Amino acid sequence: MNLIPKIARQNFLVQSNIIRHFSSWRKNRMNDPNVKETKIGMNFMLLHSKLEEYYSKRELLAILKKFGENVTDPNETINPDVCEYLFYESGYYKCPEEFNDHRYMFKERPPPSEKAPQRPPIVTIMGHVDHGKTSLLDFFRKSNIVENEAGKITQHIGAFTVHIGEQKITFLDTPGHAAFLEMRHRGAQVTDFVILVVAANDGIQPQTLEPIKFIKEAKVPMIVAINKCDKFMKEVKKVKDQLLANGIELEEVGGDVQCIPISAVTGLGMDDLTQAIIAQAEIMDLRAEADGNVEGTIIESKTVEGKGTVATVLVRRGTIVPRTTLLAEKAYCIVRTMIESNSKTLTRAAPSTAVEIDGWSSVPPIGSKVFQVPDKEYALGRISSLKQWEEQVNRFKSEHTRLKSLLLRKLDPFYRQKMLEVTGSLKGGMRWNMDDMVSEKETKQVPKVNIVIKADVLGSIEAIENLLSSVPTNKIRPVVINKQIGPPTESDVELASLANAIIVNFNVEPPANILSKCQKKKVTIKSFKVIYHLIDFLNEELCKRIPIEYSSLKIGEAKVLKVFEISDGEIKAGGSITTFGDIRKTQENLYAVKVVRDSKVVYEGSIDSLKHFKQEVSLISHPSEFGISFKGFAVDVSKFENQYIAKPTTTHLRFRTDTNVPKLGVMLVGWGGNNGSTFTAGILANKMSLKWQTRRGLQNANYLGSVFMSSTMVLGPSEEDLDNLVHVPMNSLVPMVNPNEIVIGGWDISSMNLADAMDRAQVLEPDLKIQLKDAMGKMKPLPSIYYPDFIAANQVERADNVIPGTNKNEHLEVIRNDIRQFKKANDLDKVIVMWTANTERFSDVKEGLNDTAESLLTSIKESKDEISPSSIFAVASILEGCPFINGSPQNTLVPGVIDLATQHAVPIGGDDFKTGQTKIKSVLVDFLVNAGIKPLAITSYNHLGNNDGANLSAPKQFRSKEITKSSVVDDMVKANFLLYSKNEHPDHTIVIKNVPSVGDSKRALDEYENEIFMGGRNTISLHNTCEDSLLAVPVMIDLIILMELFTRVTYKTECETEFKNFNVVNSFLSYFLKAPMVPYRTPVINALQTQRRAIENVLRALLGLPIYDDSLLHYRM
Repeated sequence: MNLIPKIARQNFLVQSNIIRHFSSWRKNRMNDPNVKETKIGMNFMLLHSKLEEYYSKRELLAILKKFGENVTDPNETINPDVCEYLFYESGYYKCPEEFNDHRYMFKERPPPSEKAPQRPPIVTIMGHVDHGKTSLLDFFRKSNIVENEAGKITQHIGAFTVHIGEQKITFLDTPGHAAFLEMRHRGAQVTDFVILVVAANDGIQPQTLEPIKFIKEAKVPMIVAINKCDKFMKEVKKVKDQLLANGIELEEVGGDVQCIPISAVTGLGMDDLTQAIIAQAEIMDLRAEADGNVEGTIIESKTVEGKGTVATVLVRRGTIVPRTTLLAEKAYCIVRTMIESNSKTLTRAAPSTAVEIDGWSSVPPIGSKVFQVPDKEYALGRISSLKQWEEQVNRFKSEHTRLKSLLLRKLDPFYRQKMLEVTGSLKGGMRWNMDDMVSEKETKQVPKVNIVIKADVLGSIEAIENLLSSVPTNKIRPVVINKQIGPPTESDVELASLANAIIVNFNVEPPANILSKCQKKKVTIKSFKVIYHLIDFLNEELCKRIPIEYSSLKIGEAKVLKVFEISDGEIKAGGSITTFGDIRKTQENLYAVKVVRDSKVVYEGSIDSLKHFKQEVSLISHPSEFGISFKGFAVDVSKFENQYIAKPTTTHLRFRTDTNVPKLGVMLVGWGGNNGSTFTAGILANKMSLKWQTRRGLQNANYLGSVFMSSTMVLGPSEEDLDNLVHVPMNSLVPMVNPNEIVIGGWDISSMNLADAMDRAQVLEPDLKIQLKDAMGKMKPLPSIYYPDFIAANQVERADNVIPGTNKNEHLEVIRNDIRQFKKANDLDKVIVMWTANTERFSDVKEGLNDTAESLLTSIKESKDEISPSSIFAVASILEGCPFINGSPQNTLVPGVIDLATQHAVPIGGDDFKTGQTKIKSVLVDFLVNAGIKPLAITSYNHLGNNDGANLSAPKQFRSKEITKSSVVDDMVKANFLLYSKNEHPDHTIVIKNVPSVGDSKRALDEYENEIFMGGRNTISLHNTCEDSLLAVPVMIDLIILMELFTRVTYKTECETEFKNFNVVNSFLSYFLKAPMVPYRTPVINALQTQRRAIENVLRALLGLPIYDDSLLHYRM
């Protein structure tokens, strides 16, 4: 009974002290003109006496020296501006002690005595996203929460009470997604102990480390549950090692943390986990009084239509009953109804109960403490006092900031500069960030994006604001101008319209009239139910609004050799010669020119005239001589004397080809996949000269689709038959590997033998499969590397043949040993390794990770997460001296791999087999652009039904494929600057859908929208049905043949004495690849016929024949 008057007295005294102290401070520091305007210096002794709490004498002398104050005499006077600055930066002028946070002035009762009744434990479930936290809770609840969550990830703190036998337990389920950092933090603060869920297949992840940190900070016990052990029990030891490495001392090594393998789906180990929870609660002997005033915590708050504001309260002490008056900061509540997690209405909420309470006056802040107060009048008085306190604190901080800004502006320029140099080196007190130091003009130059946030609960708003706060503000500044619980209203639309803002809705649906109004007002409004979809949208919108920064790239250079006068000396033109690149006539916003004289730029502008043999041209290519004049600039003849004249030169190359064709082995990564099994079956069928029945009749084995096995090339005109050109098979020009002689082996994450894999692929005819079954049934892939993070989750069902453990260096050595054993067992001369397995996600390329050979090998030894399986196979191949080809779209050949290949002189090639849709596109777009027809839009749909389609249904793997497919037209578009201005590009859309029913018979649907003469339009639609693997296998064969050939070809110039190899990055493979890798500073060519001519001409060069240019001048002249 005495508690309330005491609190009231304390509240009054505190408020009085705040007002009194603030008024005194403000009068002394703000309103006294002598303090603000009169510069009073002080000597070093006096200055140090005032600041000795913040700086030692040595530190203060060092700081003063940075300001240019070299103090030699303790009585020497210090510049007053410097003194004033140090007072502020050190914290000498600081917020009065009475300004401490008084939101929780209610004195909490002392800890409950041993006589208090026991209460149920409050257990928080934490862990990385999608590690099975909610599935674990579902097991206890016998429900299926996870299926009801958008995106199947938890997005709010869920508070649930369950009964396990006679034991009652309150669980808090926290979101694992990175955006919900604060929710996890709150979960750690209000819990009795934590269950940390770690998936056995993933191990410790970034959002696992954060809860570990919070648990340690909150000093609460934990139990570790290693989930998904029904499938990944062999990974448990790896996870335990990771836990120990992160400072979690498990019971089995003498610590106090229980670690239990479980499966939340099958129930494996759940009895053990239940016993561990009950045992932990008994050890902690949790108690709380059920009588007396209520204390609790706000877990979540939101607005519900028909009920108003509701909040989930976790009761810590006391018992809530209807009509109880509660206070949480500036919100009060007269309890109307209390609902438990199972929708049951309660009449009493005892300690450790989480209940949803309605009747709140406003939305209480999440994480705020809840106290019981006598009545509404007292609550309103308490809220009024708190508002006064906040106003006083805000005024103090505002005046403090204003005075510091005033000081910054009035500092002498010398000391201002020194202050900017040393800011950040001082310690203690408040800090001036760089925003305080830049001018208003500079601040305004950073564009801002206004955002209105509407969400279902405060926690969601908090998560979105956290995301926005992490955006770097030197390019774009997101500003939340309004944030509220509930769907958007007309006032939100009006505000967004006036402020040019985006409205973002999370877990709330805007009414139809609001959507209509947004459309009329041209306001962007988007609704989301999954947090990562919202993240993607905001990133896209912010990136779109970042101003374009233009950079210059030197595309050509020339020297002026002689100056000519045109039109009676009015204009001077320079006779010039290129030194490299192209000289292009200036177009609007495209090409600019600089004239450099004596290392100084004397002119920047545009080219007025560009002539070649008196003919006006728009392009001069190196090497060429030409005439040039500039707009508004006359060339000075005297400055171009004594210049050397560069003349075109001819380089003679000599090629040497080893004609001894080796015994070749090919090891396929993904041997048991559709491509691998079809590759093996096709070569065996040709080797055995098989015939089989089809619905169209008897079929013979062949190599149709292979350039080297089934196509010819022009050798030249015939002396005997002048009407015809001589064509010869491509594989007849120089000795090449016969595919029938290739020895095949490889790896796969599936243990299925090749006969069963061939059946699973459903590519070949039944009669052919019967004939091959015995031979292929004896073939079984070696265990492969499987890192779930790099391929789609749906591939886990196949992964029963993987190299154990997570040590990537050990995996590398296993692969190297496999290559050596394969080569030795089959008595091979050479081995080529080819990746034809699943598409991986892109790996991050970072300095010190995989940018050099040394960093890549170190990262493999340290088992860094971003080292992909395909990169490990590439490294193993290179270290064993075996050429490596990447047939998938991911960035296997990171800079470190290329560096390693260069050091070991081992050829590599990639990326992504070019088979159907992309191959046609590289022909058609080349034709259109070269015909002067402008493709405006290219829309490509793909229906895939094999395992490739299943894997590419995952977003990250699809992105890898999208990148390679979308870049195929870039060089063709770039080549015709008459059609496309700078940064202009056809609208190129790629869609890939997993349609299981189409099997290996993929569908490719393309539509080309083109601009033709006088603004007309032309539409070309293509429908391409093709057996995916039957197109890919001939490409694989050609890649192997050509790669092997180049291991036997060397060259030298007439000036060199030694023959040398081609560049390790074999760009002659480009014809067969969607995203061809090329050597550094080599143009990427995707036009199919240009790529083929490159192969033909190099084959001619190996025979000593001239390059064939299709001009046929000897016929046409």
